[in-house]
Amino acid sequence: MTFFRWFISQTVRNACAARKHYRRLLAAQSDLLSVEALGAVRLKLAELTAAIRGGHTGRINIQIEELQFAAEKWIKPYPNAAWRENVEVLLVALAVAMAIRTFFLQPFKIPTGSMQPTLFGVVGKNLINDPGFQIPSGMARLKEWFAGISYIHVVAPVDGHIEAVGPMQHFLIFNIKQTITIG
Repeated sequence: MTFFRWFISQTVRNACAARKHYRRLLAAQSDLLSVEALGAVRLKLAELTAAIRGGHTGRINIQIEELQFAAEKWIKPYPNAAWRENVEVLLVALAVAMAIRTFFLQPFKIPTGSMQPTLFGVVGKNLINDPGFQIPSGMARLKEWFAGISYIHVVAPVDGHIEAVGPMQHFLIFNIKQTITIG
């Protein structure tokens, strides 16, 4: 039921945020504080939790103020809290940016088109000088296609020189057809 009250009531959201904050401070300083201080702050945390479950807005506000008073009395504030939080946010932002660049995408600028064919490992090899080579067929060719290997076997009907090379026809990311004219 507290879950639904959290969405409906600003007071419950504030109380949950305050409870989380003071629990974190208490956990960070639990080895430095006396038993009396730990007991006093834990008691106020428990009272705030009971008030949140009860749902009465006035009682929740009173318990938030009592928890703040007890925390200010017993818990030591962080030195340079503003600097500490800004450095923490900066480090988290840098870590997220580095993770995205490392694992998902890395932008590059290619100044000329000379590197473009080999950027993704696309290289051509003329197999005409290898007489023992056989283009695989069936499942072997399908397996190589999934590995990024494809074969183009072009045989001209007549001898001659290349006169023109037509534009590549594309479908999505695939190159479908290209016309080469031999005279």
